[in-house]
Amino acid sequence: MQTRSFDAILIEVMMETLSSLGESVSQAILFFLETGYGIEMKNVPQRTRDFDATIGALLGTGATYLEAAMLNQLYTAIGDDGSLSSGDQRMSFGELVGRAADYYRSKVNW
Repeated sequence: MQTRSFDAILIEVMMETLSSLGESVSQAILFFLETGYGIEMKNVPQRTRDFDATIGALLGTGATYLEAAMLNQLYTAIGDDGSLSSGDQRMSFGELVGRAADYYRSKVNW
């Protein structure tokens, strides 16, 4: 069985979370990311800080809820045992994604 890369899991989780907002909202956010800030979804794993700032500019405080939903789905997708979800609330979205990546890669020995 082939292990999926963390980046593939992250992108899938982010797309699923965006889709939960409805197709038109999801498409509008993706359009804004790409045309306004040059952030393609395939590059988000390397640009989590940019994604965080852009979503914050677009959604204001609503970005916090969207990112929390993404992180919760991500933790489930990578098999978090509860240690990640009890993390430091002062960490940025990018830092929390990085922490999840480290957890996943150590778990699958990447």
